[in-house]
Amino acid sequence: LYYPRPGETLGRASLREARYVRSHVGVFDVSTLGKVDVSGPDAAAFLERLYVNRIETLPVGRSRYGIMLRDDGIVMDDGTVTRLAEDRFYVTTTSAKAHDVVRMMERLTEVDWPDLRVAVTEVTEARAALALTGPEARTVLARLVGDAADVSNDALPFMAVRDVTLGDLPLRILRVSFTGELGYELHVESQHAPELWRRLIAAGEPAGLRRFGLEALELLRIEKGFLTGAEINGQTTLADLAHERFAKREGNYIGKPMSLREGMADPDRPRLVGLVSEDGAPLVSGAHLVEGGMYRPNEPTQGHVTSSGTSPVTGLPIALGLLARARERTGGTIFATDPLRGSHIKVRVVEPCMYDPKGERVRG
Repeated sequence: LYYPRPGETLGRASLREARYVRSHVGVFDVSTLGKVDVSGPDAAAFLERLYVNRIETLPVGRSRYGIMLRDDGIVMDDGTVTRLAEDRFYVTTTSAKAHDVVRMMERLTEVDWPDLRVAVTEVTEARAALALTGPEARTVLARLVGDAADVSNDALPFMAVRDVTLGDLPLRILRVSFTGELGYELHVESQHAPELWRRLIAAGEPAGLRRFGLEALELLRIEKGFLTGAEINGQTTLADLAHERFAKREGNYIGKPMSLREGMADPDRPRLVGLVSEDGAPLVSGAHLVEGGMYRPNEPTQGHVTSSGTSPVTGLPIALGLLARARERTGGTIFATDPLRGSHIKVRVVEPCMYDPKGERVRG
């Protein structure tokens, strides 16, 4: 969760770790991510039906952010799809939904679409992964791989993949990031994870590589507007999450027909926004968003706070939330009220991505 120094609270330690990642480089264990090998002549066609994104056009050696829906049009999970060969893909899912995604894939191949020539193999526990991220991440990675691979921006651009062997250590490098900084995921067979950790820590020592925990990762991803189960909560659509741009216009995919129902496409549905505390008071996840300038019992809710924390860059309390009529309210203010904890805080409504909106740092 965090790596405290003597006397540090969780809040202080996680903020220090997050700020260090923004300015230097950190490493985080992401082995709990779901991992699935999808292979066969119809692997691309299978994934094309499963994800809202285009998968068949993904080039070999590249990754793509992917989103899948449930049959009823609600967002089920997000992750990455990496094409290792024309007929083989490496899929990652969120930690919480790994089993559900694999179970869904197996049902589809065995019951719904048995004619497709595709094999699904879960490798979640068979493979471990470390996330290396921060402005100095490439320097550390270059020291780790040495002459085994060129990891320059030209040779290994954003969303590219490279399999290399470091002596007796087979390593898969995915250039992806969940922090908004330059980042890489280093995937290995689980039995090699301790050795990779030792080598990575040694390679990162000259650059000041430090470990960071889940709480710091939470602050970094909120600042970037990245999603977790707090937002993909079993009730949200692509549009609710401001992700409708990822859906392909042509072709079908699971959940598409139901996602077009009138209620699901209602523009007044609560939509993802960023929130910044106006007076520096901390924001609380679960607080309702209301228009009243003072707490009034039974005031109609306009949405709620899904995730909250402190911005590593500005030091201000920030949050993500779902807010009705979000487009017209962006740039204005509203109140986050929590009667259970007795808080009522004025917040500014902003875009969900509150840091590096053009993504220049992650592509640098």
